[in-house]
Amino acid sequence: INFILMGYGEEHGQSYDDMGGSITILSYDTLTRRFATISLSRDIRTPELRGKLPPGKENVIRNVYKAGGYDLMRTVVEDATGLSADFQIVIKDVMIKKLMDTVTGPVEVDVEKEHKTQSFRLGGKDYPPGLIPAGKQTMSTIQAMYFILAEDQTPDGKQDERSYRKDILLKEIQKKIMLDIKTSPVSTITGLARFVTEELANGGVVPPGVTRSV
Repeated sequence: INFILMGYGEEHGQSYDDMGGSITILSYDTLTRRFATISLSRDIRTPELRGKLPPGKENVIRNVYKAGGYDLMRTVVEDATGLSADFQIVIKDVMIKKLMDTVTGPVEVDVEKEHKTQSFRLGGKDYPPGLIPAGKQTMSTIQAMYFILAEDQTPDGKQDERSYRKDILLKEIQKKIMLDIKTSPVSTITGLARFVTEELANGGVVPPGVTRSV
């Protein structure tokens, strides 16, 4: 079962109104009960966008949802990967911060190498350059945002790609939620339901798109 997640933010001179973002596919194996993830960079050239954007807009993935909503996003994902897009959801990048703040708490992450980062923007606030040390560590919310949103000052290799780092964090968040459900099922599920309901109400989550029965 494939869940298509598009997170949008305030990068490359865009505002939240532009809804520019990258796409992550969470693929759930019902036999092993495990998730695999695939991230598609927001800068991948996207031929399906030709003729659908105003002058000056690039034909890249970050413009897909704004140009054609869930229908176009499904087409692009299925064309690019060959996977069915069973469920789709669009969220603001700040929602991951809120999820950690209100539901999961700090998350343990094994960072492969040190990252000296550039500044980044989140929720209308600019954050200065920072440092993410290498090694296993329990990340606070802000540390996690640096890890997935801040570009490296001198990127070299896949470990420096934000899409690669985002995969790592999402897997750890998913593992933390599954563990919390096992140990405290009622409070965890209640907290998740409250969180999603609030984000739907305030626009942090676009109502999900169910594209086919599974």
